[in-house]
Amino acid sequence: MTDRPAPNTAEPATGQPASLRPLTIGIISIITCAAFEAMAVTTAMPAVVEELGGVSGYGLAFSMYLTASLLGTVIAGTWCDRVGPRPALAVGLTLMIAGLLVSGAAGEFWLVTAGRAVSGLGAVSWWWPSTSSSEEPTPSIASQ
Repeated sequence: MTDRPAPNTAEPATGQPASLRPLTIGIISIITCAAFEAMAVTTAMPAVVEELGGVSGYGLAFSMYLTASLLGTVIAGTWCDRVGPRPALAVGLTLMIAGLLVSGAAGEFWLVTAGRAVSGLGAVSWWWPSTSSSEEPTPSIASQ
């Protein structure tokens, strides 16, 4: 009797198709930027409040971001369904960067709050397309 190895019944790992790699890298990059933005703002906000004297608006800076994100979810979702994710992604990234620049260059706390609102609107506008399953508009909604 000879000991022969058992036949390999496991299927080989197929990996990810090369055509999806740029998309995967893009989505991971977007999620990383969002996480970095959230951590950086949370860490820096106490110093910003102290320097600009915005203690009374501390919570407002965060709630404006979240409220604008809620509005952005509705707008971006509808927009992605009608025309596809690319335009919403481009506008969302632009809004996010603009909001961060306004907040970063602010000399008064109300500008920080306004910049946070713009960032919130843009944040969801670029997050939503990254979760979209298709490049094409949804036919039932696009035809309305």
